[in-house]
Amino acid sequence: MTHHTRVDELEKNLRDTVNIKKIQYRLTRDTRLWHQLCSSMDAIGDTNIAISAYLNFHPVQDIGCRYLIAYGLLQVLFVQQDAVQHAAEAIGISYEFPKDLKYIRKIRNEAIGHPTKKGWNENTNSFGISRISLCHEGFTLYSFDQDHADNFKPIRFQDLISEQTTAVSQAIEQMILHLRSE
Repeated sequence: MTHHTRVDELEKNLRDTVNIKKIQYRLTRDTRLWHQLCSSMDAIGDTNIAISAYLNFHPVQDIGCRYLIAYGLLQVLFVQQDAVQHAAEAIGISYEFPKDLKYIRKIRNEAIGHPTKKGWNENTNSFGISRISLCHEGFTLYSFDQDHADNFKPIRFQDLISEQTTAVSQAIEQMILHLRSE
């Protein structure tokens, strides 16, 4: 099952579950958390649409568009992760990002979130996207730090999306099980 259909199916199932009268009654007693849950489910669905658009998008030659796609896709993955965490919180379960999602967050922060200076004092690192490597499939992330002269890491978007799909799907399944078991 592709990313688009798996996460779509689970997000719809989560919506159906929170709209079961007994469950909805319990969840709507705290209006702030109910709104957080609704906003989170919207963000999960919206970001999933964006990920699917990337997967169906034809490669472009324009370097500016390539940067826009790279920045946008990494940000979309980050926002979807936050939405999953906030949905779990609103439902009443704690959710910690698994290792794969922490890695995606690290890549996002290094490549586009805070690339020019990360760290403090003499322990700062600087990162960037190697322009010549940037393509529809990904890019090479470079870093400069005090301990390593030049460090280059290939980043493949499909790998990040696959890891994200697995982790997000598992998290939504846990939320649904939690809600149905109460």
